[in-house]
Amino acid sequence: MNHFLSAGIDLFWRRMAVAKMPDTGPYLDLCAGTLDLSLALLKEKNTKGYITAIDFCHAMLIEGKKKINYMKGKISGLERINIIAGDGEILPLKGSIYNAAMTGFGLRNLTDRRAGLKEIIRVLKPGGRLVILEFSQPVIPIFRKLYNIYFCHFLPHIGNIMTRGDRAYDHLRDSVLGFPNQTQLVSIMKESGFINVGYLNLTIGVVSIHWGDKPL
Repeated sequence: MNHFLSAGIDLFWRRMAVAKMPDTGPYLDLCAGTLDLSLALLKEKNTKGYITAIDFCHAMLIEGKKKINYMKGKISGLERINIIAGDGEILPLKGSIYNAAMTGFGLRNLTDRRAGLKEIIRVLKPGGRLVILEFSQPVIPIFRKLYNIYFCHFLPHIGNIMTRGDRAYDHLRDSVLGFPNQTQLVSIMKESGFINVGYLNLTIGVVSIHWGDKPL
């Protein structure tokens, strides 16, 4: 559904996000969902080290495992993805063990985003990088108005019909509208302890990539 409703551009967004990741792991994929970002990392980069994919929703991780089985023989390194069901705000992980962490369209779903960011700081090695791919606010006013009409009215209606009325796209709309904009997220990351924080708008700001490093 996400591929369909974004006309496939979400694949480009993920490629751009993993391009900001270092070439050497180990890596943490937080709010990993059905493992799209973990798979993009393996596909787009000649990475070394394992990937810990963690999500609160066990059912989504099961779907991700099905993707791994389907992609066998098509992507190398699939055996290095370790799947864990866990809470992003209280990670069941030791401190200072990952060279990099990433999260795709998941940070806005944490109840306490600052707690999640501080947990990421805790499990990153000194100098480790965090990359966040998330929906944001279009930067051109006229496009922002048109996009909000689509995003707030048409997308939830179409999505809910095609997903048989489970209201997932109502949640998508509400969670995105309640998420900090680009500059606000930069401030939150800095307050959580990250340095060298920056961001890149994609598709005129429909989504953005934020990054930051754990101090040495």
